Amino acid sequence: MPSVDEIIPVTITENSGPENLASFDYLAIITDDAPNASFGASNRAKKYALSLTGLALVGTDFGPSSDTYNAVQDALNQEQHPEYIFIIKRTAAVAQEQTLTFNIDVTTGQTIVGTVNGVAISVPFDTDMAGTMTDLDTAVSAVPGVASASVSSRVLTIVATAEYKLSIGTFTVTGSGTLPTVTKAVSVAGRIISDDIAAAIAEEDTFEWFALCPLTTNHGALLAAAEYMQGARLQLYVQSSESGIKTSGSTTDIAYKIDNLEYSNTTGCYNADTAEFMHVALASLLLGTDTGGVQSGNRTLTGITPNSLTADEASQIEGRNWNHYRKYAGAGRLRKGVRCGDGKPSESVRSKYYWANELQTVAWNYLSENLKPPANAAGRLSMQDELQGVNNRMVEETVLDNPDSTDPESSTKVTVSAGSDPAEPIIVARGRILHGMIGATIQIYTEV
Repeated sequence: MPSVDEIIPVTITENSGPENLASFDYLAIITDDAPNASFGASNRAKKYALSLTGLALVGTDFGPSSDTYNAVQDALNQEQHPEYIFIIKRTAAVAQEQTLTFNIDVTTGQTIVGTVNGVAISVPFDTDMAGTMTDLDTAVSAVPGVASASVSSRVLTIVATAEYKLSIGTFTVTGSGTLPTVTKAVSVAGRIISDDIAAAIAEEDTFEWFALCPLTTNHGALLAAAEYMQGARLQLYVQSSESGIKTSGSTTDIAYKIDNLEYSNTTGCYNADTAEFMHVALASLLLGTDTGGVQSGNRTLTGITPNSLTADEASQIEGRNWNHYRKYAGAGRLRKGVRCGDGKPSESVRSKYYWANELQTVAWNYLSENLKPPANAAGRLSMQDELQGVNNRMVEETVLDNPDSTDPESSTKVTVSAGSDPAEPIIVARGRILHGMIGATIQIYTEV
């Protein structure tokens, strides 16, 4: 049996949303720029033609010297680009705040344990409850993404750094004697970039986009956006100039964190000059071409200045499964064109969700357009043939690799089985995303 690299869960439903995108060719940017009144006060997002006319409208709505205008111009400059671009406005960020409340005092021989933003906290009893809470305050305040912590009797209030998601795990007290219980509560819900993304997705009239580019380089915002988009069948492109991305041994930079958390729906770009929107240019170039028709590796981005990097700096960036843009063979080229988490080609994110969407659409149409799709072997075989047609088309569109009888992992076979309920069959579709070549070793043998 072929090995399974990634399983895409698909449930056949009639719900609209990310699972039922009509297009995988449109790009959105989410901006911190405050729009002018012409944008529309009630609009969360707005659709623009990606053309000179559309760019002029962006200039009216945001100003011709804004980051938003410059980003749209970088998208428009590419040789291929989408027909439309969507601009999502943000609501002002509000720091999240949570409390930890102890019902009784911590005493001798007891230890407070828990996690804040993934960092383990362990604070043993120190003299009295006041001393122990002070130690807990100190430990929590040192966690990245925490702006402050404060103590009032048995209550610790934790305030997130603006734009960061505050993630507090379960806190308990271990040790001997009567153990205190710790109650966690949200005192200020706050607002971060993932709330704005969710609001944009919920706006049905303008949710037609597949790829999203935040214009911010804020560390917390990029981390929160990557976490949110990992749970959606959508793609995120980000850029950052953090020096740790190109530095050996760094474990606090945004590239290391996103890659280490295996947020594989995210494509990250190191760019020394973040006034140029390299990630927007890349997303525009890729989405301007049919799914399966282009790879990101080795692409030239019009209007983007190549970075000056040493070989070691380039290697550090690539080691974090991020991308950089520098001169190769006399021209600026993107290296290596990969997604975070596993270093596979960036374009594979779009390919796999497009494939899943096509399968889902055909399956739903089969179930809904047939007057009575039979819940028996003949009905399952008929449905299987329909879905096999999707896989065959994916091969023709160079989304899936051409099956090779000598390589079982390249199988594009679809099976439909009865499962526990013959009226709700189980569909299994196999396929391997077709990757392109990004380099070669040339060996020349000659005689003189």
